[in-house]
Amino acid sequence: MQCGGAWAQYLVPSQGQVGQRASPAIFYHKTSSFATHLNRAGNWYAPEMGLDEGGNIETCPPSCYNDIGMSDFEEVEHTADRALRVRGRDLGELLVNAARGMASLLVPDLDGISSETERRFHIEAFDSEGLLVEWLSELAYLAEMEMLVFREFDLLRVMPTRLLAVGRGGYVPVLQEHIKAVTYHNLAIVQTDQGLEAVVVFDV
Repeated sequence: MQCGGAWAQYLVPSQGQVGQRASPAIFYHKTSSFATHLNRAGNWYAPEMGLDEGGNIETCPPSCYNDIGMSDFEEVEHTADRALRVRGRDLGELLVNAARGMASLLVPDLDGISSETERRFHIEAFDSEGLLVEWLSELAYLAEMEMLVFREFDLLRVMPTRLLAVGRGGYVPVLQEHIKAVTYHNLAIVQTDQGLEAVVVFDV
């Protein structure tokens, strides 16, 4: 499955063993904002995104969460603000579903958003709850300041306190909701039988 759109080329090693899943390599087009280094083979790569000179991800293959229909979030009642319950099989999926859930508050139709604009994100925090808040806060800032809303995400590296990701989305003419802040109100990422779950409260 190709996750990176037009800017990424995935190369499969030719001598992998039968039944062994080959690790992808990622290279960028020279006009991409991700293209910062050139290797001896003439391929552009990005060490600051966790890629080595061969275009290989240092820790794990990228996770792609581009199927909007698979998103797991729902709005829950809150006294004055807006709140979402988000779920994910792992932390990466939880982060993406939270981002999509927040986007659904900003625009009436996620399917109608373009995916032509790319941005990269490097988020760090003290814990997973902080990572969730910082991630959503960055997306909310871009929506408020640039009217830019994201619908597709490639997660290049996910750790409890660090996220490297690529978002793709489009500019919208108007926001149906303005998010002043992503809060820590009663925020806790909890383990469930299906994975992870959290309730995020937005100050609107």
